[in-house]
Amino acid sequence: MKYVPPIDGDQTDPERGYVNANPTNAVAGSIPPAAAFEHPQREILKVITEAGLIPDTANLTQLHEAIQEMIASAQITEHDHDDTYYPRQEVYSKNFPQHAQELGESVDLNTLTEPGFYYQRFNSSAESGSNYPEDRAGSITVTLNNGANGANGVNQIYQTYNDGTPEFFFRSFHISSWSPWRRLLWEGIAEPIFHSLIKLLDAGQNGGANFWLHANDGQFFILTDRDGVGGWDGPYPAIFDNSQEHLLIYGKTALTEANVYRYTGRPHASITAEFANGLHGGGLTRGVWGVRPFNTEYDSNGLITLSNNAFTPNSNAYMTGWGLIHDSGLTAHRIYCVTDDVVIGVGSGGQSHPTYPSSTYGFWSAEIEAGKTYRIEMRCTDNNSSPWAFGRAKNFGQTELFAQIDFWRR
Repeated sequence: MKYVPPIDGDQTDPERGYVNANPTNAVAGSIPPAAAFEHPQREILKVITEAGLIPDTANLTQLHEAIQEMIASAQITEHDHDDTYYPRQEVYSKNFPQHAQELGESVDLNTLTEPGFYYQRFNSSAESGSNYPEDRAGSITVTLNNGANGANGVNQIYQTYNDGTPEFFFRSFHISSWSPWRRLLWEGIAEPIFHSLIKLLDAGQNGGANFWLHANDGQFFILTDRDGVGGWDGPYPAIFDNSQEHLLIYGKTALTEANVYRYTGRPHASITAEFANGLHGGGLTRGVWGVRPFNTEYDSNGLITLSNNAFTPNSNAYMTGWGLIHDSGLTAHRIYCVTDDVVIGVGSGGQSHPTYPSSTYGFWSAEIEAGKTYRIEMRCTDNNSSPWAFGRAKNFGQTELFAQIDFWRR
């Protein structure tokens, strides 16, 4: 609609305005032409009728209603990153469900590259198809990241509608191949996959720690408490390959049965062989297995019970330890289960000269079971009468430390 000026006034100015009459100053009021009244009415009526409304003299809010109705039914137009417009499937916000297309049987989702909204009604049809994230009914959204790239810019989002536990998957097509489907994890999904592992590691007791996890299928993951206030993040893949991606996405049995082999955080409990300054660690009779002494416990988590140099875990645990050896000739260590009367692990040994004062160390590690009692035993070829086979005092004015075992829940 063009501007309609008054009939009178400066005829050379098509944009001349309207003025009110002012008899005091001898100013005549503008004379409006008929078009000034007719054209606005016709414009307003056009909006009202195009919105599907019936003009009503009793309703003075119809223009507002018509505008709202047209906004709600507006067609969405998009363009790519270089501002070149290209056609899209018509999508109306009011009628979104009616514009989704149903997928039939035996559909390969790898071929679904046309942007739009689709749905699969039956689990059986998903099972007969190809490249679904799961054999379940659901809806799929297909979008283009960049129209200039064609199929190489396709993204797919698949949402299942399971009974009370819908799941969300996404993937993309890049450089002529589809990425694996990735599952969006939330508490209800992550808990059954990682619950036993997190519980075993006793989250919250190891602020700021990183834990390396070795799963049964040979892959490595990292579980971390980066902010140091408890609550684990991860596990995250430590090595990226297809089999590991599959394990992380689908969360099969490997992680729920994971074994912890390598730690960088502090242990859950420790026991030590500590003596007052100047006291030796104790003697050992050559040719027989003797029990290493342990007399001090550091265990705020209640993991270990220490009694008479033997220790009993209150839950399944992983242990690693070391012990000093002095002037004992050839030596060896072993981990002995008192409960079952069996050796469960062999530790390292060494050689310390029985004539010239010398020391070495033994090391051991094992997985131990809740409720069973264990001890560390050592054997040597010399040192019948000396009081220091398990460590010679340094007499430096501080506690003498001769052995230590660290424990983690598993």
